[in-house]
Amino acid sequence: MPMPSETVGNAVQRARQRVVDITGRVRHAGVMVLGRPAAHEWHRDLIRDAARRLGRDPDRHVLSATTHVNASNLSPQYIDQQRATLSEAQFQALVECGEMPTEGQVFADWSTDPWPAGNLLADFAYDPTLPTTAAIDLGRGSPHVLFIQPVERPLPD
Repeated sequence: MPMPSETVGNAVQRARQRVVDITGRVRHAGVMVLGRPAAHEWHRDLIRDAARRLGRDPDRHVLSATTHVNASNLSPQYIDQQRATLSEAQFQALVECGEMPTEGQVFADWSTDPWPAGNLLADFAYDPTLPTTAAIDLGRGSPHVLFIQPVERPLPD
């Protein structure tokens, strides 16, 4: 399901507001977008633009940290193992926090054809009693939310 284009505008509006936490402290609302660096991080640019419009330091809201920052919580060989396992581009993106264009897809065999040839159920009905996973894909200007629920189906003969 496509996310509405007003999502970022709503986040900017909420960032102007204040919230009261459980201890009674007044805090500014915030927006957090998590993800690995990509070559075209349009959502990061939108957050920076929103910060500028609010008169705040735009770079204060965009944080980057390499794996070295967390090295004390990792095995001594972790970074070397990653270097040996990953391609140079993947290592730079995932360990050194460098930018890398998105490649491929999470599910190599994902298909939008109907079951059993694909992964979509034509007669699917949402069941609020089942666990639901929402995956947010910020994409490259076309964000989507994918809702996933476990459904038992007999395998085709």
